[in-house]
Amino acid sequence: MNQISIKLDKNIDMDFLNFGVLKEREIFYINLKLSDSQYEQFVFKTILFNLENKFIKELDGSIGSSFCDGLLRLNNTDKNSFIDKNANIVKINFPYGLDHRNFHEGLIAVMVDKKMGFANISGKLIIDAKFDWVNDFSQGLAIVKFNGKFGVIDKKGNFVIQAKFEAIKNFKENVVAVCLNDKWGFVDKKGKIIIKAKYDFIDDKDDEMVMFGSKHALYLLLFKENILGCFHEGLALARINKKYGFIDKNENLVIEAKYDEVEDFDKGLAIAKLDGKSGLLDKNGRVIVDFLYEKILVVNKDIIILVKNNEILIQKI
Repeated sequence: MNQISIKLDKNIDMDFLNFGVLKEREIFYINLKLSDSQYEQFVFKTILFNLENKFIKELDGSIGSSFCDGLLRLNNTDKNSFIDKNANIVKINFPYGLDHRNFHEGLIAVMVDKKMGFANISGKLIIDAKFDWVNDFSQGLAIVKFNGKFGVIDKKGNFVIQAKFEAIKNFKENVVAVCLNDKWGFVDKKGKIIIKAKYDFIDDKDDEMVMFGSKHALYLLLFKENILGCFHEGLALARINKKYGFIDKNENLVIEAKYDEVEDFDKGLAIAKLDGKSGLLDKNGRVIVDFLYEKILVVNKDIIILVKNNEILIQKI
């Protein structure tokens, strides 16, 4: 089995941030956060490797997830660093503060005199820096905060949803959840009211539904019959006799409740803990990785990160 091994000092702990593709079917990357418990310090590292799981290089900082003209943002002490598809470092001098953002749809959020706007790849300011805060562009729109209220602008900087809301969530299925006078509702991309703002909460964490109602209803939903979480990939976390397993949407126990801890299913896999060690389960409850590791991180359906005895192992499943 092809495997990359990275040995850590005994005081170093690791958190997996994300995984991405630098060059299709050739170069992959994993962003890590390494924490020093002795000195209470942390650094970000990026590991580059190929399809055969062979190590290419290590970078200081973390790689952003969005391309712009073949570049990815490299988040390190130099705010003007980018990386191309061949893992070469590229410097672009911007006249504005970049706030460690990535390019989205050809624009990047910048800060000028404590206000935010958007610039293009050449560093030219395309949307004036007049906002208190901006989100990245998605589907030609960006959520912004203006004079203390939230709204939505297009790529010309024009408001398509006026800045009058206390909060706005990201768009889903061409509608967006908005908060007005401490109540939640929905509007479309033009600001037309779809559902009047009258609910105490809107919870969109479930992968198949959006729940809205009262705080009391949310409490009943989450704690009915030991169900502790929302459904992910068709299964929900359940607790029985202080042990954890999974149920399906017909409330059948499909994975026995025998684990000390479990995480939600993602990419068909779930991390579980037994007797202080972590292992990996599939949706049939089959043990894919034995319970031998201090930490397991699922990169995708083919690659995992294992931590054991201060050693990081990157390997194919």
